[in-house]
Amino acid sequence: MLCTGFLLTSCSENLTTSKAEDIVEEYLKEKPKNGQVAVYAGKINADSYYLMGGNLEKYKKLAADRYLNMEYKEEERGRWSIDKYYIISLTNKSQDFVLKIIPDDEKTRYEMRTYTIELDEISDIFIRKEEKTATSKAKFKKKDKTPFFIFEDDPTDFSVQDVLFYKTEDKGWRLMNEKGRTY
Repeated sequence: MLCTGFLLTSCSENLTTSKAEDIVEEYLKEKPKNGQVAVYAGKINADSYYLMGGNLEKYKKLAADRYLNMEYKEEERGRWSIDKYYIISLTNKSQDFVLKIIPDDEKTRYEMRTYTIELDEISDIFIRKEEKTATSKAKFKKKDKTPFFIFEDDPTDFSVQDVLFYKTEDKGWRLMNEKGRTY
């Protein structure tokens, strides 16, 4: 949910659609939000969860487009057993999309940017005057899609999220995070 951040505020009693849009847009200017997915590199077993459900084909596509290096290997592991695995690494071409690196034993988890969001519209504002809070629906466009967008569960060009606001005495309407704090 997009519900955090220190933002442009409005001191008016009512929160209008245009005021809510201004608050969210100002927040996104200060702290752009991205879609992100996990991509694994290192020694990945061929029957690993990370490569199931069509993911192997996605990894192969990224390798064909030179965003990943991917090499299949087989090793005898005794008389009756063969280890089948891939050695996967990110190329320089994919480095601009890396948001976070989380190393593990034989593999590394990369959090990859898949898109940035841009506010399309705010609708359905519901104000609770006694509690000095408001809830609205926000429709966001998915912009600047990266090659790693193929891993997204939701391949649409937009997302709809609830956005929470809180009215302060001195600074007016502000965004609220999911824990009920304002910034």
